[in-house]
Amino acid sequence: MMSKQVRQLLRENNEMEKLLSEDGRSVMTDIVVYLRCADISDIDQEQVRRDIMQMLIDGEARGMSPYEVIGEDYRVFCDNILAEIPRLGRKEKMLAVVRDTLLGMTVLIVIWCCKCVLDYLAGGEKAPAFPVTVGNLIAAVLILAAANIIILYLAHDPFNHSRARNVRCTVLILLLAVLSICSNILVTVELFRIHLGAAAAAAVILYVVYRIADRYADTF
Repeated sequence: MMSKQVRQLLRENNEMEKLLSEDGRSVMTDIVVYLRCADISDIDQEQVRRDIMQMLIDGEARGMSPYEVIGEDYRVFCDNILAEIPRLGRKEKMLAVVRDTLLGMTVLIVIWCCKCVLDYLAGGEKAPAFPVTVGNLIAAVLILAAANIIILYLAHDPFNHSRARNVRCTVLILLLAVLSICSNILVTVELFRIHLGAAAAAAVILYVVYRIADRYADTF
């Protein structure tokens, strides 16, 4: 959960972005993706975002394009700005990893609970205890891997929109998705059973811990 200051700045920036032209908003989308993956705090991300938007708005008022305002290489422009901002330390990075892992686990448990409910409604399983299989765990790992690939893909060079790069990433993600579905269906070796209520409670607890970690991370 973001701090009140970050939430307020985020809302202001979202409104401010509406003042940009379509080209300006397109450029800002790529820049925001790059900032989100940078090792800086949320408040610094939003402040940099605000400053860049103001530059683009002022430039457009003078009839200038985003290219004319910030230069030919948007990545170099962003890197020059980020070089002046304090980076997150090891402790902050570890906390961010823990926070994101907690959220990922919460989402996966919720998905598993929904699957169990659908299986029960279809007459495939009897409530209240449902099996956790090897296929479930393999699918979870593959889903997390696909999510990380998307993040790394966006973080590496969000300004590169070449078709070949997009195709490679899409094919890899689709492959992981197919493998995830197949493992979930075909690898049915049961590891243990868990009560649906216990799984739901675990999801709630993980989400609460995630919110606490997110708030704590925002204090740095």
